[in-house]
Amino acid sequence: MIRVIFGVHLIWLLVFSLALAKKPKHSVRSRKGKALCDTVHKVLPTKFYLRTHDHFNLSSATANQEDNIFENHLKPDKDVAVIVHEYLAGCDKEFVVEATKAFHKTRPEVQVVNVCWNAGLTRLKSRLGAPLGTLGYIPAVQYLPCVGDYVAKFLKRIHQESHVPWNRITLICHSLGCQLSGDAGNKVGGKPRKIIALDPATPFYGYSKLTKSLLNPKSAKHVIVLHTARLQYSMGTADFYANAEKQPGCEKNLETVKEVVVDLWYCSHSRSFQYFIE
Repeated sequence: MIRVIFGVHLIWLLVFSLALAKKPKHSVRSRKGKALCDTVHKVLPTKFYLRTHDHFNLSSATANQEDNIFENHLKPDKDVAVIVHEYLAGCDKEFVVEATKAFHKTRPEVQVVNVCWNAGLTRLKSRLGAPLGTLGYIPAVQYLPCVGDYVAKFLKRIHQESHVPWNRITLICHSLGCQLSGDAGNKVGGKPRKIIALDPATPFYGYSKLTKSLLNPKSAKHVIVLHTARLQYSMGTADFYANAEKQPGCEKNLETVKEVVVDLWYCSHSRSFQYFIE
């Protein structure tokens, strides 16, 4: 028996989203969309953390705060790398932690921003386990446009308040975080210099006109996509398919459904950010 304790608001968000079981048709600016987004931002907030080579915890921010973002610590003459994690894995997991360290080691002048979006249900996997935790993908897709609005607002504010040029802003993302980055990029008119998308999530995205990918060649000036898992399609200005989507060490003897669905797929899926970090 699995026992999981959630807040009342989170339970209702999950029930509502699972009942829909598809991407929302209403705009985040409609009355229903705004009500959902207000609840998402309250219960599952998104926060931004500035990590520099000299100060790992220099500053944190929210997109709606009254004070200037990062208290004017951002330097307009230096590049900004915005790292966006996947659903289920938050800012304390391998991708964000190791990518941030890699920037500090190889390009210490880069100002790294971690986007920690709790609407990705980052605690669900630890509470339910890997197979059941993947059910969080459906509500995460539901909440994503709300978070996309929020990230877009953040990008606009650092451009306006800290005078960071758009050609110094790059988003680096993994899995569903790439659809989120694409959504945010679209909402600022595709102005960021680059989006580096590491094996973008495809379920619910891109297989018909009704489910088009939020990440697309117009989401930024340059959209570089690295595909490492199967069932992928072109969605950038440049798409690379590593090892024909068969990653070394991931093709092994698989005996259970859990091994096939979780271990095999995630092994290849995670290789994308491991290659980037290397």
